[in-house]
Amino acid sequence: MASITEKAMFSAIRTALERLEQVTPQIIIGKQVIKTIIRKHHLTRLPGNARSYMELGRNSILEPLLLLIRGGTDLTGKKLFIDNDESGNIDLKVCA
Repeated sequence: MASITEKAMFSAIRTALERLEQVTPQIIIGKQVIKTIIRKHHLTRLPGNARSYMELGRNSILEPLLLLIRGGTDLTGKKLFIDNDESGNIDLKVCA
């Protein structure tokens, strides 16, 4: 399920940036991100099927990605780093 969640996150980023005609940067994910997302998902008692984990991956990255895009950040030639902030929420940072 972790692999499904991670692939869905990457796919959501790529799809959004392609639609905005931006080059997809390299995406790096922190070690604890997927574990934290899945742990929160288990607490909600939502279904544990593959579709649920795909939605989980996509939905978890959308808000941080929108904040980055709305900020006008040019992602060409950069790396995106997905990590958790101190509250356990998804944090998306741009690295040179």
